[in-house]
Order: sequence, then C-alpha cells, then structure tokens
Amino acid sequence: MEVVISVDSNITRANLVRTGGQTAEQICGVMGSGNPFITCILPLAHADSLVMHSVLALSGAHLIHRANNDNLRYATWTHYALAIRGLKESLTKIRKVILDEAEVAQMLAATLLLCHIEAVSGNVHGAIFHHLRASRHFALALLKKSKAQFVDGHRAFLIELYAYLALVSNVTLNLGSIDRSIPFDGFLSSLESIGENKSFGPMFGCAHGIFQLIPRVCQLGYQRRLDQQKSTPSTTTDLEYVLLEEDIENWEPEMERYGTAESPNHLLAAGQIYQYALLTFLHASYYGSDVTNATLLKKADILIERLFQLIKERRWQQIDQPKRMPAIATTLLWPYIIMGSCMREPEHQIHIRTMLLRSPFEMTIVSRALQILEWLWVDSSEYAYGPYGLEIIMKKYGVNMCMA
Repeated sequence: MEVVISVDSNITRANLVRTGGQTAEQICGVMGSGNPFITCILPLAHADSLVMHSVLALSGAHLIHRANNDNLRYATWTHYALAIRGLKESLTKIRKVILDEAEVAQMLAATLLLCHIEAVSGNVHGAIFHHLRASRHFALALLKKSKAQFVDGHRAFLIELYAYLALVSNVTLNLGSIDRSIPFDGFLSSLESIGENKSFGPMFGCAHGIFQLIPRVCQLGYQRRLDQQKSTPSTTTDLEYVLLEEDIENWEPEMERYGTAESPNHLLAAGQIYQYALLTFLHASYYGSDVTNATLLKKADILIERLFQLIKERRWQQIDQPKRMPAIATTLLWPYIIMGSCMREPEHQIHIRTMLLRSPFEMTIVSRALQILEWLWVDSSEYAYGPYGLEIIMKKYGVNMCMA
C-alpha cells in the first residue's frame, strides 16, 4: 500500500528519524540494531500508510514532552487522527473480506502503536484500553493464522508486545471497573508458547515466568473480593494464595538462553524487580480492602527493602547518572508504581520519586504516574494504600491510566 503523508514533510521526516532512534530505544528493552521496533515496525510502516501514520504520531507524542510547539503538536495529532480514520475504514472493510496473515499483522501493529501513543502521551482517560481491546482481536487472529510456532520473529514480537501491554494494564484491583477490563486469554498464562522464537524477550526480558502469573494473581484478587463481600472464608482461595506465593518466590530465570545478551545482569535485576512487585501485588490482592492489616504491611515493607537493596547492590540504575540506565528499565514503570503505592516511609517515597523524576525515558506518562503516587501518599484516607488505594485515587481524580 502506498504511503500518503499530508502534513509538513520536514516535521514528518524529523519524527521518523527520531522514531528510528530515541523513541524506539525508549519503549523497548533492546537497544541498537536488534530493536524490533526498528527491524519489525518500521518496515511495516514503509509498506502501509496506517502503520506509518501511527509511527509518526508515536514519535511526535514522545518529542512533544521535551520540545513542545504548535507545529509539532499539529503534525502529531494530525497523524494520530489519520491513523484512527484509517483504522476505522479498515475495520469496515474487513467485515466483508478475510484478511491474510500479513494484513492481520499490519492491523495489530497499528493498534499496538496507538496503545503506545496513549501511554507515552500520558492519556488519563483510558483511551489505551479501547485500543488494547482492538489489538486483542488481531492478536488472537494472528495466533490462529500462524501455523508454526512463530517462525516469523516479527509476528512473535507483535504478540509479545500485546501480551506485555495487556498484563501491565492491571495496576489496580479492578474492583468492578469494566472500562479497565482486558480478558485473560489462555496464551497470556503460558507465554512459553510464543517464546520459542529467538526474538522473544524485548518486553519480558528473562521474566516471562513472572509475567504469566499476573492473570492468576488478578483472578485470585477477584475471587477474594467475592469472599469478603459474602463474609465467608474460602479454603480454595487461601490455598491458591499460598501456592502463588511459592511459585513467585521460587521463580528462577532461564538465564542460559540469555548468555549472549548484552547485559544479562540487567535482565536478571529487572526480573527480580518484577518478582518483588508481583509478590506485593499478590499480597495486596489477597488482603483487598483490608489495607491496614499488619501482616500485609509487614510483607510489603520487607519487599520494598529488598527492592532498594537490589538497586543498591546491582548499581544498574545510577541516580546521579540516569543516562546509563539499561534498556530493559523502560519496562519497569509497572513494578515501581505497584511498590510505590505501598511505600509509607518518607525515605522510600523520596527515593522512588527521585528515580522517576530523573528517568531518561522522556515520556509524559512518567510524570503522570508520579502524580498519582503523590496524591496517594498525601491522601488522609486509611484506604489510600497499595493497588486498592490506587483505584480509589484514580476514581477520586477522574484518572484512568495504564502503566505501560
């Protein structure tokens, strides 16, 4: 399909250059020539105008954070509008025809890029969830059409990217919040099914074993909420909680497959941070609204201490030299927000605030996420704690975000 660009060509070229460089490297856990946003997404963009408009809008949304001006803003949101229009037209057409695998991949790439635009720009009205639901449709279609286990690494990356966004969209307990709900399809709990390809891991690093437990934790939290509403304890829920805690605590990365990675220690550190965050999320999900429970507070405090000890020992995130942060750190907003929501000590809050303020990932979403934490920390409600508190704060301030 011929690419048609109808906005200022100089801005368009500047955006594309930036996408091929800083933007691509700041939204993926791989840098350089192996970055799949460069090797996978850009070739699709050159072949399809819908993907191209999405790429340029994403680049502009990223650039606006640091170099905001009227021309750039106009170009960015014009590309965004053209992408949305193109997507609607394509959705109308596919009701009448059957897409081949390449066309499904293009549609999936476009909708995933729209998700990233909403995330990078810090949209607080839940727009990303609409795009995620559309992405899910194409991800499932691509899984169905792919006969072998993703011989094509490009398609494997698209599925991994969708899985990553769908999983980290769970930052609160989603207590009856339909507008944040993304179904947990089976492959999200068995990420090894897309992990045979050598390209697997740009978003998950070595922690796919941790990521694939997120659906179980969320389902436990939902069942626990039902138990609390009925005031009837459930031995089944209690047992699942114990089993999940053991599974997360005993997780070990398959580091042998990453022996040639540029920085395997960075991947391991990121995996451990996700491990601590998922344990925190598990405890918070189990205790639900009982956020003042002494056992919950103690377990969360211990994990927070482990987090900061890991950062101190690994020295992989230099507070005074943030530009040295490894690429995989771009995926750590979710664990930082989960654990940050459980930080009661001013010292811990200052530390996580400093890490986010000095983040080299120049995206509006980082400052918006920090603002939510600030609201949570100063709120006088005894329920303003953990993921349960995040839900309360988001509702209080009319915010609906995904920490992608």
